[in-house]
Amino acid sequence: YIVGDKAYPVYEWLQAPHIRRRVLSDAEELYNSLLSGTRQVIERAFALLFGRFRRLKFVDMSRLDLLNDMVIACCVLHNICISEMDFDDFIAEGMPHVKLLQEDHSEERSTSVVSLCGDQRRAEITANVFRKRSLS
Repeated sequence: YIVGDKAYPVYEWLQAPHIRRRVLSDAEELYNSLLSGTRQVIERAFALLFGRFRRLKFVDMSRLDLLNDMVIACCVLHNICISEMDFDDFIAEGMPHVKLLQEDHSEERSTSVVSLCGDQRRAEITANVFRKRSLS
């Protein structure tokens, strides 16, 4: 799945949190909490990459044929740097990008664009996560 915030519609392949238009169930609250934690990890990872590889700030986003390869190459190089214990000040420098990523999607999404299949998939995931958490 692709993980989005509340500004994104819900599709089978794109999961976003439950919107607080009503009181959420315990399962929905748990789902939102876990989804938020996952998004934070992803945002920190991109902040690290932006901090270490400043070229990413100037990537031509219209070149989708190169974009995936560039991000994967940066991830591989980043992991090599970590394995060599190459910790520079890049972590702190990348953190402003996390805030920018969060601000870019701060608007609440319209319910008219939410896919019924996506809502059904999210409901299944929510129930499964809650059931597994309750058993442990």
